[in-house]
Amino acid sequence: MQAGNGVQVGPWGGKGGVNPWTFIPSGRICEIRISASGCVDSIRFTYKDRDNVKHHSETYGGDGGSPHTFTFADDENLIEISGTVGVYGGYTVITSLSFLTNKKKYGPYGTTQRTSFSLPVAKGSFGGFSGNYGDYLDSFSAGNGVQVGPWGGKGGVNPWTFIPSGRICEIRISASGCVDSIRFTYKDRDNVKHHSETYGGDGGSPHTFTFADDENLIEISGTVGVYGGYTVITSLSFLTNKKKYGPYGTTQRTSFSLPVAKGSFGGFSGNYGDYLDSFSAGNGVQVGPWGGKGGVNPWTFIPSGRICEIRISASGCVDSIRFTYKDRDNVKHHSETYGGDGGSPHTFTFADDENLIEISGTVGVYGGYTVITSLSFLTNKKKYGPYGTTQGTSFSLPVAKGSFGGFSGNYGDYLDSFSAGNGVQVGPWGGKGGVNPWTFIPSGRICEIRISASGCVDSIRFTYKDRDNVKHHSETYGGDGGSPHTFTFADDENLIEISGTVGVYGGYTVITSLSFLTNKKKYGPYGTTQGTSFSLPVAKGSFGGFSGNYGDYLDSFSVILHPY
Repeated sequence: MQAGNGVQVGPWGGKGGVNPWTFIPSGRICEIRISASGCVDSIRFTYKDRDNVKHHSETYGGDGGSPHTFTFADDENLIEISGTVGVYGGYTVITSLSFLTNKKKYGPYGTTQRTSFSLPVAKGSFGGFSGNYGDYLDSFSAGNGVQVGPWGGKGGVNPWTFIPSGRICEIRISASGCVDSIRFTYKDRDNVKHHSETYGGDGGSPHTFTFADDENLIEISGTVGVYGGYTVITSLSFLTNKKKYGPYGTTQRTSFSLPVAKGSFGGFSGNYGDYLDSFSAGNGVQVGPWGGKGGVNPWTFIPSGRICEIRISASGCVDSIRFTYKDRDNVKHHSETYGGDGGSPHTFTFADDENLIEISGTVGVYGGYTVITSLSFLTNKKKYGPYGTTQGTSFSLPVAKGSFGGFSGNYGDYLDSFSAGNGVQVGPWGGKGGVNPWTFIPSGRICEIRISASGCVDSIRFTYKDRDNVKHHSETYGGDGGSPHTFTFADDENLIEISGTVGVYGGYTVITSLSFLTNKKKYGPYGTTQGTSFSLPVAKGSFGGFSGNYGDYLDSFSVILHPY
């Protein structure tokens, strides 16, 4: 089984369409067919699986319009989707769509009238699409996610994917000596329940648990072992903000856990035969950048808590931006000011129950440079802005599932470019001690890690190479003790799994060991492999950063995942 969590951006379009749809390809999209007239009548996707066999999606939409089919080369990838929304036949629908790849532009298909939208993706890829349709394509959303895992075996003749079009409200697990099957139930926006298929065999005793309206999954854990001669998921447990459900099955052999500090579990997938053979999970996408290619100062801001305030300085464009967040102790922390010294400052503060649901703006020329000329922020309570001058090309990023987990771009005298991202933070593992919170987001590729360890992990330091191939060291996160171990990655070597243990050392619950697995070899374990084990294999996506707390030792450890 796999658990997936994708950010869904959109929907754009209207609220009509009696047929909701979701398409998640189990491979690379190689062809798209659009039928269009005065609007987009329908769309169909084709992907190739790992055996290079083509599979078509359903046709989402009506029978009208002229068909247009375009095929992607093997080295061709989608990097932007854009379109327009307007009224056609008395309905608000998608009136046009265009697709930009690393090789060419396809479209526009339909009629480019009314409100425009665009979704450039700088990091990651389009992992799925959804919307509603009737006679036309009424609405359209694009999504993506990091896939963490799989845990389990390589068996199971039936691959499956479940992406709910609403909130998961119930799970049914059948278990015996292992997990035999699982079924999910979600509520749509009209509060109607929908069941998934049952993924697995017919055996085992059923266990059904229902979530309260204010109850959310915050951790999934389980064990992997051999049952009936197959390596399968032998147990699963589910932790919410209210209680723990499980374990269901037999808690024998290798354990795994996936606590999610930022983000949520947005879907599940995997393989099954007579039993549940495997399991994975994930989230995160960075959309943008919008703006120009100038700006000598690249920046990335990933808050270690909830964003509570934004300050924008603006004149004829957006001169600068600064973010403020509250940590888990309700203490405020300011980011740097990203941009120049000009413009009039505007500061707005969010209420405790107020969340960003859309960011929009314009891109134009100011002072001879292509920059962000305006920004607006929409929450579930009100709209802030626009700040700057609303001239140039418009963009908007509504987020239907997920949240804005970080921002990045470039700046000089002005805010040259702007991206919005949602990286899932997995963890923390470890204890609650450590007076020093830390976050490390490399501005390049991690090429070296130094760990000092004794009876536990005393400290960790990362080294990355920037785009000019210059090395930069992070701070050393932890104390002065332990023996140092330094390992360097080859240019074609990438991290694919981090694992470790959590236990008590010196009277504190800390990280007692860490290991790192790449596509070439394993490094570690460093420390003492005593206590509770954890592992984080990443099948789709990459390790985009790390965080935690430290004092004399490395007290806790989290991973920030990106979808590229």
